[in-house]
Amino acid sequence: MKGIKLYENLITVEKLSRLNDFVNELRVAGQNGKLSGETFGSYNQHTRKNREFIQFGVPMFELIKVDKNNQFPTRYIEPIPTLLQGLIEEAIQRNWIPKDRRPNGCIINFFDEGEYSHPFVKPPHLDQPISILILSESRMAFGDTVLGGTSRTILGDGKGNYRRGFILSPLKEGSLLILNGISSDTVHAMCASPNKRVIITFFKVQT
Repeated sequence: MKGIKLYENLITVEKLSRLNDFVNELRVAGQNGKLSGETFGSYNQHTRKNREFIQFGVPMFELIKVDKNNQFPTRYIEPIPTLLQGLIEEAIQRNWIPKDRRPNGCIINFFDEGEYSHPFVKPPHLDQPISILILSESRMAFGDTVLGGTSRTILGDGKGNYRRGFILSPLKEGSLLILNGISSDTVHAMCASPNKRVIITFFKVQT
């Protein structure tokens, strides 16, 4: 699909292991109430349990307006950790992300066995590009809308098994997806899988 760039084998085995340990430690901290404010949360998918996420920096799902002192509102989300800031810096140095589009937020999505995401469209207040770091082998679907009738339309069975559209499978652990142009505005979804998966999405909220 036009606008999608996929980079593989970017992260060493040691660094990938360190990242996975780090995000798993964060998840446990969130489950135990040790992450501040609204940093840790869950999506209600009308399943047996809610799928968990951790957000840092600026939240993805609402338009943020700074106050007269150029400060974000008091709703508290912890800042992006140093380890993840290092990944952002590396992406900028390699010209994968423009310097003036430096991400000011990121979200870690956890998918346990059988879990999936519903088709998602980039909110209009997010700048391009959107970057998705794959920490576990995954399968993702991209397309137009769930209501359209073209060959690029994502169709699902309500259980996370998507077809048509454009399917990226397998996305290897350590891969980086850069969504720019048309691709950043398309519907995309994580497909169901028998294994656990973790992805980290980096984005810039317009202010």
